[in-house]
Amino acid sequence: MRCSAENFISRLQNQKEDALEYVIEQYSGFVNAIAYKILSGINKDSIDDCVNDVFLAIWQNAKQFKGEPEDFKKWIGMLTKYKAIALLYRPLNQRLHCSCYLFLLGLRARYGNKRDGFCDNSIKLRLPTESVNIHN
Repeated sequence: MRCSAENFISRLQNQKEDALEYVIEQYSGFVNAIAYKILSGINKDSIDDCVNDVFLAIWQNAKQFKGEPEDFKKWIGMLTKYKAIALLYRPLNQRLHCSCYLFLLGLRARYGNKRDGFCDNSIKLRLPTESVNIHN
């Protein structure tokens, strides 16, 4: 049995891969548009991450969808909106740390092993998932 507009929800809930392919084919433009609207100020990678997260969430949570095929687009839109908002605010702290880290790496490259001025011997920067030590 092939996936169609009439049976894609039940096939998706039964974890049939052709249903996910159908959903991606039918709704990728819609999901991209919402993600772009919310995340366009960050970067394209964030938009791609959001789109991938949405389709993964659809695959993993298809059994939770209770509704008609007409409601499926609303459900996907809601998933996309909340995934994009989560990506928008989650990396704010990470982006600041990464920007500082890149700035410090630039200082190290520019000043080499100088230990004067604002170039300290050891600058410890705490990233969300790890600590990074930068030694001159």
